[in-house]
Amino acid sequence: MTEKDIYQEVLDMVNREDIVGLPNTPAMLKVLRLQFTPEEAELALKIGLTGGTLDQLSAKIGMDKEELRKKLWVMADKGTMWIDPRGENPVYRVLGAAAPGLIETGMFGNIRFPYDVELGKSLHQAVVEWARDKLCKLGFPFAPIWAHPWVLPEDAKPEENIAEFLKGQDYFSVSSCPCRLSHWLNDPGHHCTHMLETCLHSGEAARWFVQ
Repeated sequence: MTEKDIYQEVLDMVNREDIVGLPNTPAMLKVLRLQFTPEEAELALKIGLTGGTLDQLSAKIGMDKEELRKKLWVMADKGTMWIDPRGENPVYRVLGAAAPGLIETGMFGNIRFPYDVELGKSLHQAVVEWARDKLCKLGFPFAPIWAHPWVLPEDAKPEENIAEFLKGQDYFSVSSCPCRLSHWLNDPGHHCTHMLETCLHSGEAARWFVQ
């Protein structure tokens, strides 16, 4: 399997298994090439978005558990592998499109890796394509988020009360906005001037980001 085939296969896998999916475009493929080594892409195809415990994946892939664990933690640090942040026997799985997913995780940690500037430039184009081709055309379920309970309309649904939702969370983290950061990198001087560190995460997602 060629490298190009590997990354197209990863993209196809995400689009089969994720309800929203990713844009099938050169920009998104470049993001995947930068975030995954060829070996990591091969592992991703074997693990999938469902994944499994380390014991399950070691048996499935045929790799020593400790060797596999190290590889999966490297992938998690790069934003491509979800590892359940609690428990002694976590599930490992490839990230899907968003929340969190591959359309954003490459820039959540700001600039950390040698390829990040190039990744950010490609991610900006991929985000534009994702918003146009996936969020808007495929019926992604948008919902209003009200900034304060005082402005909630009388017919607001319980899940639209973000204040009550946040009260129930026990862990928070803040990261760089991948949409803004990628725009800054792709088009210096012609981007917004809003604050960069604005992506608020809570619960298990926040724990995963921090770990």
